[in-house]
Amino acid sequence: MRHTTNYFLSAVRGFLLVLMFLLPIFFLPLTIEPLEFHKQTLLLVLTCAAALCWLFAQLTSRTITLRAGWLNALPLALLAAFLVPALFSVSPYLSWVGAHRQEYTSVLTIAALAILFYLLANTFGGRREHRAAHLTLLLSAATVALATVLEILGVPMASRFVPSLTFNTVGTLTSLATWLVAMSSFFLAVFVAALQDHQIGEARRQPSGHCQAHHPGAHHRERDISHRAASVPWSSCLGIVAGAGGRGLASGRDGDPSLPGRGGRLARHLPEEHHLAGGA
Repeated sequence: MRHTTNYFLSAVRGFLLVLMFLLPIFFLPLTIEPLEFHKQTLLLVLTCAAALCWLFAQLTSRTITLRAGWLNALPLALLAAFLVPALFSVSPYLSWVGAHRQEYTSVLTIAALAILFYLLANTFGGRREHRAAHLTLLLSAATVALATVLEILGVPMASRFVPSLTFNTVGTLTSLATWLVAMSSFFLAVFVAALQDHQIGEARRQPSGHCQAHHPGAHHRERDISHRAASVPWSSCLGIVAGAGGRGLASGRDGDPSLPGRGGRLARHLPEEHHLAGGA
């Protein structure tokens, strides 16, 4: 039973990692608009697949595990802000699915992002998962940046298949610049946190007597480094993935309530998990 649960949880993480990598670079030359509609479809399909696997994992383990915290209210508040006007909209299709090239404003997209938030918060809690997510985002951002540079230099990449995609697969040049700045800030925060964590490890590996004799302020410096490392803002895979979703989804959001900016250290500050034991 435990093996089955781990299998479903691994499937959840796999779907989310695929989503993180593909969403910024995904397009299909099948419709007039190759970006927005197809990115929304990819987001909905992979998020629903990951959510189903997570539910199966909870059923097989006979335990519902959720992370508590006030941040859980933020996606619900955002979803309510879109859901209430949609209920009284004179154009239900535009409100629920989205207008042409504005699918990011629809209830479906916001609901998928809210589900994605909770999936990330409850399945990416370890250092290993954080590193996998960071590497996936780095590869995706590097792919987009490289393709854009090649397009500017005259080497056709996305425009080979869709002439309207002149420079990039994110959307407009403004959305591309916003997303790349957000990604650069995110990886800079991760690098700083990793560097500080390395300094903490080096300080702790030194003999205590040697530190007190030759470095009387080492203990205070280590405590200061620990405090600064713990204060690194949480990076948001949810916002970064949303920022890659075409012209409108490029919001440049870079704080992740579900993924700490530095995996192992900030994970200790996550709220305790509450288990609701189900019947056997």
